[in-house]
Amino acid sequence: MADLESGVRLVLEELSRDTREFSIGNCVSIEHGGVEPVAFLRDYVGLSKPVLVRQDAGVLAWPAHSLWSDDEYMVSYVGDVEVTVALTPDGLADCPVSDGSFALPKYTRMPFREFWNLLDGCIGKGIVPYLQQQNSSLTEEVPELLRDVPGGIAWAVNSFGKEPEAINLWVGGRPSRTSWHRDHFENIYVVLRGSKVVRLLPPIDSFRMKLKRYEQQSYDYDDDDGKLVLVPAQGNTTIKKEDNDDVRSERVHEGEGKHTVLWSSILPCSCLEAPRTRSLCSSCQELDNTGMMPLELIIGMICLMTSNLLP
Repeated sequence: MADLESGVRLVLEELSRDTREFSIGNCVSIEHGGVEPVAFLRDYVGLSKPVLVRQDAGVLAWPAHSLWSDDEYMVSYVGDVEVTVALTPDGLADCPVSDGSFALPKYTRMPFREFWNLLDGCIGKGIVPYLQQQNSSLTEEVPELLRDVPGGIAWAVNSFGKEPEAINLWVGGRPSRTSWHRDHFENIYVVLRGSKVVRLLPPIDSFRMKLKRYEQQSYDYDDDDGKLVLVPAQGNTTIKKEDNDDVRSERVHEGEGKHTVLWSSILPCSCLEAPRTRSLCSSCQELDNTGMMPLELIIGMICLMTSNLLP
């Protein structure tokens, strides 16, 4: 059995190398000012290959380009709108944590103004807020901001022949980190303020993710000191599709009265903010054991990334 597993592993590693060599490459392609629909479909969508678009003309024309960098505008315009906020003590939500469980954030509703103030002063306070709601959260929760992003992304609409099925608004600070996940549909990610570090793996690399089954827990306020602590999932609680991606919901099941989830045991990288000249963190070392690191890129303001790989 061990020889069989070793042989399968060698085949998968070879396929992973071939995928990089003959398909997606070893770095993310960069386009400037946009991309023609035919080229976009041929060179990227058809190959399931990510692309970074810098200085897209359509996005540069959005009022959000300037307005969303103005704190006073954001608070005065949508400050009273209630939004769904995910709370964690350290910025790690939907992720395995050090006690060996899979941690869900505490979801709560609050005015956008309260979220914005909490986001601004969260570092070192033991509570990290993150707007991470799915299911077209921009149109469903803060439709007032749609006027700031008129017209969408023309070359993407022309490529797919339809408007986007969902438009999400995600807002987080420096402590916020996203665990591994995958989507079965095309994504276009636009950064309008700050930057986002993204690491991508092709689907074939799922064999490297070291999947384990974790007991599902969620954060809630402690009755004594009000701090966020993990508590076991109660009743019929499950991870719903709208809370994140469909893969996760398929992998939740009840065993011996506990809710569990199958997830990668490799935690989000802890050395992303440091130059890559320093020694690799434990997560990087685990992924680097075959010499095939994830594709890494930093998405700055007015950059778009499209991908259906495994981020």
